[in-house]
Amino acid sequence: MKVCCYNKSNCRSLGILYSVIAAIFGSLAGLSLKVAPSTSQLHGGLSHFILAYTICLPISTFGPLKFEARKWNLIYANLFGIMSSISTITNFLAFEFLPMSDVFAIVSSSAATTMMLACVFLKENCTATDVLFSIVALVGVVLVAQPNFLFHGTDYRDDRYIGTVLALACNFSTAFAVLITRKLVGKVNTVHLIISRSFWGILFCAVSLNFVEGADEIPCLTVCAFLCLSAVFGLLNWTFRCVALMLERAGPVIVAYSSLIGFAFLLDYFVLGTATNLLSIMGAIAIFASSAGIALKTTVSDCSNERT
Repeated sequence: MKVCCYNKSNCRSLGILYSVIAAIFGSLAGLSLKVAPSTSQLHGGLSHFILAYTICLPISTFGPLKFEARKWNLIYANLFGIMSSISTITNFLAFEFLPMSDVFAIVSSSAATTMMLACVFLKENCTATDVLFSIVALVGVVLVAQPNFLFHGTDYRDDRYIGTVLALACNFSTAFAVLITRKLVGKVNTVHLIISRSFWGILFCAVSLNFVEGADEIPCLTVCAFLCLSAVFGLLNWTFRCVALMLERAGPVIVAYSSLIGFAFLLDYFVLGTATNLLSIMGAIAIFASSAGIALKTTVSDCSNERT
């Protein structure tokens, strides 16, 4: 997919705008699953994967898309599919145990996780600033999770532990998927990666649903409508994020897309009526500050490399 834009400043403005629109669609996709009556979040993940697979498979079949069919490219493409599908599934499952805003806040700290994993696995240079931003993100996650051994005065339930673990699993699997994507730049088309993600996601959801009580029952029309709506919003979220990355640097896109946290808090409060506390808000702000700092550092570094 090629995006044409004749004015560079207008391109970057559109990139920021598309990032915010992607964040809106992402929050709406989560909201659609939260309000769907009595359904497993696995059904939501399955609907997302089926829609993406249905759209991307014909494109890959009839379109002249680049794919270097080498051994390691195939391995990395499948690893990306596994990691990114796990990311989506654990994200949706976390909705059953945590408010949507808390889930998105913890998941949004994946920018710091990606940076630290890149230092370990890709041998990228890790500075004191990187460590500082990672610590800020970690503090934000702790404030959002609010474990009772640190916050004795909070109303903490056991299922909040499960939701936090699932959100952190989404965080790390997202970070690994990003690292794998770096290995495939210029070798594999994005459509093929989405197909890999969808294939493994459908497989994981189909197997997992066999162990969920009542999962073999066909959802009612109302539930199916919410699942389809969430899948459409999810696909629009991915589309606008991809286009935004074509128009603007990754750094500003990360910052703009972090507005997802704010939209999730607003929807939680005004639509779902979920009460939030000051610690969660402080944690979300810390995570956003960490993402903004990482994005600013990345942008400055890219600009310096271009000048040299």
